Amino acid sequence: MNDETLSPEKRIRWLTKVYYGVLDSPTHDVNPFEEIPPFLDATVSQLEWHKGASSIAESKKMFCKHFMRVLELYNFYIPEEEIMICLNNDNMQNRDVIAQFASIGKFTD
Repeated sequence: MNDETLSPEKRIRWLTKVYYGVLDSPTHDVNPFEEIPPFLDATVSQLEWHKGASSIAESKKMFCKHFMRVLELYNFYIPEEEIMICLNNDNMQNRDVIAQFASIGKFTD
């Protein structure tokens, strides 16, 4: 994939699936939502951070590292600082997190 092959809508759909999937992975399992539409309407604070970590901040940082690794498999890059800004904004809806990731993320190949 590259920036030219994905329309803005497809980029958002793709990032939605990746973000939702990593949040719901056995490693993190902080996503309490069974379906994507309610997940998109939920805020970052409604995710179940802290599972398997000593603090919410540690949980978010660990998720960020794993999320970046998965994106790297697709040659897609979002700076860690940008991911953490979104994750630390508890009132931000997940749909807005994804839109922000889509606006700043870049394919590296």
